[in-house]
Amino acid sequence: MQSFTGGTIEKFHVERFTLFLVAAAVLSALNYGQFLLNPANVGTPFLYVILVVSEIYVIIHLIISWITILAGSKDVRDIHYFDIKKKLKLGQLKATIDVFITVYGEPLEIIKETIVAAKALTLNHETYVLDDGKSDEVKRLAATLGVNYIRRDINLNAKAGNINHALSITKGEYFAIFDADFVPKKDFLLKTIPFFNDEQVSFVQTPQFYRNTDNMISKGAALAQNIFYKLICPGKNSFGAVFCVGTNVVFRKEPLMKTLNGIYDKSNSEDIWTAYMLHQSGYKSVFLEEELATGLAPDNAPDYLKQQQRWATGAFEIFFKKNPLFAKLSFDQKFQYLDSVIHYFSGIVLLINIFMPVMYLYFGMLPINPAGGFQEWAIHYLPYLITQYLIITHIIGKNFISAVVVTVASYWVYIKAIKDAISKKKKKWVTTGSKKKEVRIGDYLVYHYVTVAILVSAIIVGVFNIKDTTLTIGYILWALLYIVIFAIFIQTSLKLQHK
Repeated sequence: MQSFTGGTIEKFHVERFTLFLVAAAVLSALNYGQFLLNPANVGTPFLYVILVVSEIYVIIHLIISWITILAGSKDVRDIHYFDIKKKLKLGQLKATIDVFITVYGEPLEIIKETIVAAKALTLNHETYVLDDGKSDEVKRLAATLGVNYIRRDINLNAKAGNINHALSITKGEYFAIFDADFVPKKDFLLKTIPFFNDEQVSFVQTPQFYRNTDNMISKGAALAQNIFYKLICPGKNSFGAVFCVGTNVVFRKEPLMKTLNGIYDKSNSEDIWTAYMLHQSGYKSVFLEEELATGLAPDNAPDYLKQQQRWATGAFEIFFKKNPLFAKLSFDQKFQYLDSVIHYFSGIVLLINIFMPVMYLYFGMLPINPAGGFQEWAIHYLPYLITQYLIITHIIGKNFISAVVVTVASYWVYIKAIKDAISKKKKKWVTTGSKKKEVRIGDYLVYHYVTVAILVSAIIVGVFNIKDTTLTIGYILWALLYIVIFAIFIQTSLKLQHK
């Protein structure tokens, strides 16, 4: 393709009220931080240290995220973008493109919808079904719909191996990847390919939005995605640190083969690792903030928790094995990647927050004990808490409870992912929604049952052993909040399992 250079078109897609809330949140976080670090407020020393480390992590993570959001006001489209797009549409510029649909046991009707949409994409391309499920039904479907079908003998290296096998066969200059359940819009290629006029752009990522939000789990998953793709990713563009999310993405084949000889295949989180290695080699990425494909959210507890554990494991692998602070990246990229991979340490933070009431109600231990008592703590903490709440509700609306519930319920899989990341053993790849194996819901809810039992017992002990009425009531309410959250998740999960 012909290359073009030029300026950029500016836009302002972050609302002014959002900017105001973010600024207020930064100030309230700094105010709470200075209160927390005041030695005069130390309670039980080891609990104080745990709380301080936890809260410092949260504040740093939030501030980096807020800075990222504030940076997301630039339109990524070059002034020549629309000219290139027009020429591509008219056939005045040519590009050879392969479209890969990765399949591994998904229902036939879902695969069919994606194939039909992929085949209809504007711009000349070849569509390939990459079937790691070795299904003769899928093979016949591909033949019926007039698309290419690729099956490999050994399912080595999961999804990455599946794609790399296809790359060894296909000849396109560019290739797009769609998971089996992600249905692209007709102009997906037309709107992404023009970015490759910059020879250093190695891939173009578009959002991963869900079209099924009919229960609490799928709705919560979708709302969490909305925050990431609508606010965080546009900001990451400004720092040159947008990473691949595995679907709804187009790669330029040459830099990928030159740098990695294909998709990174030493992790089941091949998407972020591939982007990470490409960025270290000096290549660029682009995030186009436009809904060009929609997929199916995990709509039950096992699928959602497995998805979260896989994502968390990939992040921890990078943190422990190739930490961004010591990688060959720009300063901005180092901190953007660091912020992304430490996100899942929130599992430990949630564990600490869940069990702080237990420490007081059982043992009378307090992490902080300011001279002004509960009131002094509340004056500093509540503005910090309220501004975070306002940002979340402003961004995702009244349904934020679904996002909170599924996030809190994920705490144990985030912690488990730390062990998985440190271990060299690869986990078996299972796609979201795959019907390969029947799961037992109890295996995924056991930690939630245990957590609720501990919190309930702490409340009982606290009621019969009141040390300070105000503090006891406060910690009982704190414990009850988490009990309600876990109860909602458990009830929803059991209900969905028996549908």
